[in-house]
Amino acid sequence: MGILKSAISIIGPVGEFTFYKVPGSNQIRVRRRAGPSREQIKTGKNFATVRLYNNEFAGRVLGSQLITRAFAPVKHVINYRLSQALHKPLQIFQNLDATNKLGERRICFSEHPTILTGFSLTKRRSLLSVIDADIQHHISETGAATIYIPPIRPNVNLFMPQGYSWFKISAVLASVPDLHVIEGKYASPLPDLPNTLHVSDTTPWLSAQRVIPGHTLRLTPRVIPASKNFVWMLSLAIEVGVAIDWEDFQTVKKLGAGMVLDVVPGGMASRFHAW
Repeated sequence: MGILKSAISIIGPVGEFTFYKVPGSNQIRVRRRAGPSREQIKTGKNFATVRLYNNEFAGRVLGSQLITRAFAPVKHVINYRLSQALHKPLQIFQNLDATNKLGERRICFSEHPTILTGFSLTKRRSLLSVIDADIQHHISETGAATIYIPPIRPNVNLFMPQGYSWFKISAVLASVPDLHVIEGKYASPLPDLPNTLHVSDTTPWLSAQRVIPGHTLRLTPRVIPASKNFVWMLSLAIEVGVAIDWEDFQTVKKLGAGMVLDVVPGGMASRFHAW
């Protein structure tokens, strides 16, 4: 390890050296970069297997982006890094592909839909710990979804975070394509569904201090892919808010809860479920 003594301030990698500062010091230190270079990994014969694993890792990154996009309308409730949590289940999808070789193993949500069913959008509290009710849901063959939320009673089947008395319940229906390796890179095999699409429905803001009648959320997809290499992903979230005035509310980020209720392969219908 060396110390740079120069009028020029350099931070970062330069050739085979890395220039950096340590906390509490203004001195710039330099060290030789260890390990193989990026070019060696990209082209070297000894790193052929590494490149295959790297390609599958890139597939998982893309898969994580597709799934995260399915939660966009309720992103305010997410309170941890979904990309890290999704890494393991996405690797399971690849490990289950016994047809393709390493580096080309597919991520087929449609072949193993139960892997992501029940996936939680939150860590501090689960959806079922906030709404302890028999939530019923169904997805038709054409993707139309319904969610019935029974009457909600404070401190009976609704348990809000302390100090908050307003909430709304939101549902998201997303079509998420499988990922195949096409010309060496992971991509959707569906021309009419290159990326995740979603629709959402929500209740108005509701008071947690009174009984709320039963409510049905309905979602109809805008596009129905021609192929079956995708899944319908149905998610539900409860958002916590504060009243700005009598008609205006603001969502409190990272304080609600949410989960994936169901994942159904394209062209198939789910049974009626209750959580």
